[in-house]
Amino acid sequence: MSRLINALIDEIDFDGEIEKIIVGLKIVGVKIDGKWGLSTISLEEIKDSHFSIRDSGRLHKKSIRELVDYIFSKNPVEASIGMATINAKLPLPKDNIIERNGFDYIKEIARGKRITMVGHFPRGEPLKEIAEKLWILELRPREGDLPASYSPVVIPKSDILIITGATFVNHTIDQLISLANPSCFIAIVGPTTPISKSLFNFGIDLLCSSIVVDEKLFLDHILQGASVKQLKGIKQICLCR
Repeated sequence: MSRLINALIDEIDFDGEIEKIIVGLKIVGVKIDGKWGLSTISLEEIKDSHFSIRDSGRLHKKSIRELVDYIFSKNPVEASIGMATINAKLPLPKDNIIERNGFDYIKEIARGKRITMVGHFPRGEPLKEIAEKLWILELRPREGDLPASYSPVVIPKSDILIITGATFVNHTIDQLISLANPSCFIAIVGPTTPISKSLFNFGIDLLCSSIVVDEKLFLDHILQGASVKQLKGIKQICLCR
């Protein structure tokens, strides 16, 4: 059971109207009471799993509690629906939110540091030029990556740990956080990332996510299979401890 996910669930209420649920090719969007919550889908992970969605076509008739509970599913698409529902229900903090790409912030503190990046981020590649060392961990490593099994080897040696928000969906977030040394700066980035001050209680220092600001543009892209990189109608935000 994930302590971080349970902390998020404890923060939300289960009242509200489910207005829309969109399951795109790579992104899930859930709209509740006018607010969109997002979560990514890993095509690599669904290749090896049975990913038909329980009660597809009737999800909007479920209670918010029922949709939230999808986060605990072993089915990665269902878990993404659950995470997007949580993000739709989490109230945005009223202070300390800035409109900025998280990697712009990380770059300012990255020079000469040992960095582990869990997941591939195009904006993270330039860190190689200024970091002492950049390790990239992937479930399906590309050339130059390390397999995810190397997490216990490199994360404890890292000054900065950058984690994709998708680790909430694949249920690895707690394990990854637990491997970091006490002085490590921990950032969670990507549209799946929940913006909640409660996560700072677990040693996380920076939360970077995306919110929908132009619904029509957003829907045009998500319904046509846009990737995170292609997605429009959103803006990036950060919350720093």
